[in-house]
Amino acid sequence: MIEALTAFGTIGIAWAAFYQLGQTRYLNIQRDTLDKCLMYETNPYISSAVKKLKKGRFPLDKNVGEITPDNYSNAAEYEQAVSVVLNFLDALSIGVDQGNFDETIVKAHMRPIIDHLTECLIDTLPAGVAYRKGDFKALIKLRNRWKVEDKYGIIRDLKP
Repeated sequence: MIEALTAFGTIGIAWAAFYQLGQTRYLNIQRDTLDKCLMYETNPYISSAVKKLKKGRFPLDKNVGEITPDNYSNAAEYEQAVSVVLNFLDALSIGVDQGNFDETIVKAHMRPIIDHLTECLIDTLPAGVAYRKGDFKALIKLRNRWKVEDKYGIIRDLKP
């Protein structure tokens, strides 16, 4: 009888330990996700790339007006800035896809930015100017999945 109680006690302790490890991993994923999302504003390379694109003729600002291919006539000058911003967003998307980042947190913090920048820098910017066609597949996949999730066809104005 005592052996059975000891076995059940050991199983209970093992279950509690595994549960705590799972919770710790989940909390670490949430913390890492928040840290990565904050990099958009706090990382000097990323924020300077965004500032450079805003200073150029790139319409990353609501006040610039309609997004047209004509706005990108000087895109080659901004190739590095476009690459930095899109690579960061693609890395976030890959992390979400692999389960390393919490998609709910990324969506809450970065959805307007991801939607707007993919529209400005991928959908409108001609391939071959600042990126190769086929690049940023994870980013495009994540953005498209979020659009499909708007079940009632309500896609809000998501421009930052």
